[in-house]
Amino acid sequence: MERGGRSRRSVLRAIGAGTAAVGLGAGVAAAGDGGGTTRVNVGVRPGGASAVRSAAETVHRTYAFDALTVSLPATAVDRLRAREDVRYVEPDGEVRVGDVVGGSDLVESEDTQTTPYGIERVGGRSVDATGEGVHVAIVDTGIDATHPDLLGRVGGSWTTVGSWVAGTPVPAGQDDNDHGTHVAGTVGASDDGDGVVGVAPEVTFHAVKALTAAGIGYNADLARGIELAAERGWDVVNLSVETTSEAGTRILRDACAFARERGVVLVAAAGNYGPCTGCVAAPGSLSTTIGVGATDRHDRVAAFSATGRGVDIAAPGVDVLSTGLGPSYTRKSGTSMATPHVTGAAALLRAAGHDPARTEERLLATAEDIGHDGVETGEGLLDVPAALRR
Repeated sequence: MERGGRSRRSVLRAIGAGTAAVGLGAGVAAAGDGGGTTRVNVGVRPGGASAVRSAAETVHRTYAFDALTVSLPATAVDRLRAREDVRYVEPDGEVRVGDVVGGSDLVESEDTQTTPYGIERVGGRSVDATGEGVHVAIVDTGIDATHPDLLGRVGGSWTTVGSWVAGTPVPAGQDDNDHGTHVAGTVGASDDGDGVVGVAPEVTFHAVKALTAAGIGYNADLARGIELAAERGWDVVNLSVETTSEAGTRILRDACAFARERGVVLVAAAGNYGPCTGCVAAPGSLSTTIGVGATDRHDRVAAFSATGRGVDIAAPGVDVLSTGLGPSYTRKSGTSMATPHVTGAAALLRAAGHDPARTEERLLATAEDIGHDGVETGEGLLDVPAALRR
């Protein structure tokens, strides 16, 4: 029986109606509506790319995994779909941050260091490992590299989406939202005696800004960020995001498969569509990612946490204290906040010499049974010391 009487389809339909006003695709016709142009992602077989380019008005992006993002006349969509050298043609759907709206509270900074309850609950700092030498990509809204707990820790910054403040381009990878910075802090805020500390306090971060200041972007922006991580050879990617539609996610499936084949561990939020059953959002729903659900400080499943196939493990995601913009600290809730606990743990395992497959196996095999169904918390609650001991 579905929790709350809602399936993922009904939840996404409601969300789609609620986000239309702030969407990125204003003025672009929907695929197949008979007029105007439409922005689509196209997967191709050998020889198909040239046909897509010929049909396109604008080629936005070409990927290493045999796909393109283009704008073309809506009337051309069906013709492309009919070609044997075209695998799919899908609307370039929207993706957004995976935190709970209204769930952010500013916290005064302190001169002493705090270990957030989530880090304590999963045993994140009860181990000697620090993640030194491991490269972690935060594909999100960017990272504020000036934050005291992240200073000197961001190795590089990239942007795959346009984001503007007062008409001025935001520097590559700079966070103008605070979501990505919060995520980074949980992964690995420095163990320096001040502020907060993360699970893996000596990893090297890479900020990939795939979402705007409003916390939204296109699936293509996210796919490019994942592709970039694979091309650069980074070890772990944090994806604290959720798609807003069931349609148009094959580009993400392709990008994640591309990265996984190249040795990248992908950790993704299950999404905040709960209470519901079978509502896990891409990329967390994909077999190539570790899908993360959220619990609270009492080990209860968070009411907002999406459940169903795709949830592999759980971590604390309610009122999580971490880094904000500038010198600030904030509390946020969401599967976005649960995910970086697992990302940090994955980084510790990679630093210990485990390959991606073994890293995932250890994380899931050692998770603590906290008494919930597998569709809610997967294999259980993240247990960092157990994963490193096994």
